[in-house]
Amino acid sequence: MGEGSGPTRSEGGLPWWPDERSDGTGREPLTRARIVETAIRLIDRDGREALSMRRLGEELGAGATSLYWHVPNKDVLLDLVLDEILGEAADQLPSSDDWRLELSEAAWTLRRVLVRHGHAAILCAERQPVGPKALGGLDRWLGDLIRAGFDPRLAMMTVNTIVNFAAGWAVFECRAPTGPVGEGRTPQEIDALVLDGMRALPVDRFPYLVGVVTTMEPVSWDEQFAFALDSIIEGVAARLAGQEGRAAQEGRAAQAGRAGRQGDDRRTPGPTDAGQRPEAPAQEPPAAAAEAVIEQEPPSAPRRPRSSWSVVPD
Repeated sequence: MGEGSGPTRSEGGLPWWPDERSDGTGREPLTRARIVETAIRLIDRDGREALSMRRLGEELGAGATSLYWHVPNKDVLLDLVLDEILGEAADQLPSSDDWRLELSEAAWTLRRVLVRHGHAAILCAERQPVGPKALGGLDRWLGDLIRAGFDPRLAMMTVNTIVNFAAGWAVFECRAPTGPVGEGRTPQEIDALVLDGMRALPVDRFPYLVGVVTTMEPVSWDEQFAFALDSIIEGVAARLAGQEGRAAQEGRAAQAGRAGRQGDDRRTPGPTDAGQRPEAPAQEPPAAAAEAVIEQEPPSAPRRPRSSWSVVPD
């Protein structure tokens, strides 16, 4: 295929992911990895709005045409940037036999990496993380949870919950302050200003809010994150215990069913087992049966039917 036609083969078997190409020149190699690394550095330094193919080419000392040989457009470049950042987080995740510790470390690591690349954190909310590095980390994490006893659905729901929580927290934490309260102030200054304002609210209108903010010590971002994360992990533990309890109950029911079938197989053969029909019990003539019923009927009026739950005496 001729030069400039773009990537034709997917990386890691992902049909939507472009493969890396070489420009075939003798100069310092302009690789896709180098382009993505420079794009991340540019976003970290100057913000995501500063990223353009022309600006990136200037940073690399290359023309935009050379960039397009490796990356077809800025949209694909942003996908590559997000996958590289998530891959950075995935590489720092240690596998552990303690699934609670692994969930905790994963959340703290993802938050830390996204906050480090604060201008790019919002990409988690805007783009699908379906690159090879993100999916590789997801696959490894799912395997650890399934080996720890999670069923596949609970494992996937747990991973999604942790990722969405940590990424959403990082996006919120990295937001640029705007509006009359936030303009020109740091997040810490905004928190202090809002807290002071709450303490000055009229008690008769906001009794509980004023009571809390006037007696509670300031809570750091880390303390709030730890509290929320611990609550999530406790909820996951409860669901895992319920899953294990249902599995044990189903196992006992299956064992009882097998024991019952084995008992049927060992029972003493009866007449029907020998191919004989059992004799029907002798029946009274219809006239005799009718006379017996009449003799048992009381001469009084019919009795009121009694329901199964009634406690009223007849």
